[in-house]
Amino acid sequence: MLLDVQTRGDVDSIIRGNAAEWRLGIPLGQLAQPSDQAALALFLAGEGARHITGQDLAVDGGQTTV
Repeated sequence: MLLDVQTRGDVDSIIRGNAAEWRLGIPLGQLAQPSDQAALALFLAGEGARHITGQDLAVDGGQTTV
């Protein structure tokens, strides 16, 4: 996905999706930022996540759930 953005520079089509290519859009309407990934890492390193094990957490704005 990011390679497509870098080569075409078309962020809007990534967010909306492309029905012709069966690519779904991003429900939250924006690409993730490095700070989004960092926030998850900080949470997992903290006391609030002390009982979380074996989970697959995606920071992708819901793209993998649609």
